[in-house]
Amino acid sequence: RKRTVKRAFGQRAEPEADAEEDPVDAAPADGASPEDSVFAQQLYDHLGDVFLKLGDRDNARLNWEKSLKLDPAQEKIKTKLLKLGNNGG
Repeated sequence: RKRTVKRAFGQRAEPEADAEEDPVDAAPADGASPEDSVFAQQLYDHLGDVFLKLGDRDNARLNWEKSLKLDPAQEKIKTKLLKLGNNGG
């Protein structure tokens, strides 16, 4: 079955009729949240870049905000959000 970008990163647009537990959505075995990692920060950053390139400014902002929430010291993300807010995206 095909995965969309939103499905692959846990942002489901609509539930699927034949949905089964997806390993992408499952928490790691050690109980840590996937959002606790540097990897997740980078993932949200890059996903925001992809959405912006596709012209989806709302999802770009959403993902950059998620990245910033995980590490508020990310100046690069703050700059991207400022540019997006000033219609510079």
